[in-house]
Amino acid sequence: MMKTETKHLNNILKMVNLLTKYRITLFLIISLLSLTVISCGSNDDNNSQQDNETAESEKRVSVDTLGLTLDRDLVERYDDGSPRVYHYYQDEDDYLQLKVWRSHKPYVSGWFRDGERQGDWFSWYENGVLWSSGRYEEGQREGKSEVFYDSGNVRIQQEYKNGKPHGTWVFYDKKSNKTLEVDYDKGKKLDERRY
Repeated sequence: MMKTETKHLNNILKMVNLLTKYRITLFLIISLLSLTVISCGSNDDNNSQQDNETAESEKRVSVDTLGLTLDRDLVERYDDGSPRVYHYYQDEDDYLQLKVWRSHKPYVSGWFRDGERQGDWFSWYENGVLWSSGRYEEGQREGKSEVFYDSGNVRIQQEYKNGKPHGTWVFYDKKSNKTLEVDYDKGKKLDERRY
């Protein structure tokens, strides 16, 4: 196995461990693995131009990931030509969007259904630490959500109902000390407690 392939395999394993830690859905794991596998074998310094030329010729390709076949489109690039946004289609109205940093590491990922966000959505800092997680139903935020510092410590624990703040939101400083609690009822602020 080439040195670059070993590096990418280790990155895949790290990603799987991170994803498992935060209980991310199987579809997300599969799609992120497929993105990482796509880049396997490329040397970032020597083959980036070749990768860009190859990717330029790819419009829609079928990606088989652990028995699930999705059609992948590269839909947006950075100004230097490197990939920025991929769509993984089950059909035209049901697709996973994956935005990546210039380093090809995941930035934002989640499903669209009929043009609206649907299901679990996640974002990451470029260092691979989870930035935020939340859920959408028919394009609106719904249920519990968390935001993290780049160290991995929780920054905000929050909840939404019909797209509006709901329940008790808890805020923390970088050392995981609780600093503020705010109570909401369907978007209406009820109470606030500082610590």
